[in-house]
Amino acid sequence: MNYYNELPVNTLDEETLMMFVGIYLTILGVVLVCCLVGWIIRSLSLHSIAKRRGIKNPWLAWLPVANLWLLGSISDQYQYVVKGKVKSKRKVMLTLAIIVAVFSSVAMSGIPGGGGTGELALCTIFFPEQMAIAYPMALALGNLVDPPATMLNAAGDYVASFIVSRFVDGKDWLGKAANRR
Repeated sequence: MNYYNELPVNTLDEETLMMFVGIYLTILGVVLVCCLVGWIIRSLSLHSIAKRRGIKNPWLAWLPVANLWLLGSISDQYQYVVKGKVKSKRKVMLTLAIIVAVFSSVAMSGIPGGGGTGELALCTIFFPEQMAIAYPMALALGNLVDPPATMLNAAGDYVASFIVSRFVDGKDWLGKAANRR
């Protein structure tokens, strides 16, 4: 007896599906605009503070990783002026950002399903105010880039072995391997 034919199948008609897509795109657009406005306000504020404090290259406030260096520079200057202490917060913040990026890339490449975890860590550190839009975009980009990167990696292993064989076995290594069989 075939039970699969007896089960009701619920399908969405085209009008309902387009309504859901429209609602999703509207919400996504509102979130994108809010994140963009938040990023602009944060960058303008950081740029203004850096300019007033006389820190070199205040335009770094507009770059996602470089703004950590600028924030550390402002913190260093504050520590020196108010407390009389010489600190290197800018170096610590930049080093921390690099360490997080390295560990995230290890998680993305070495752990099955680690791509989402690594992307979450990267987005949390570099785009905390824009998480609602940055994380889904990172996941989408990761899903788009992963298959060709995997194919390139798999093909790259063969190419690397061909190059090693060429250097070890000489110029006609493929012909010699075929004649051995």
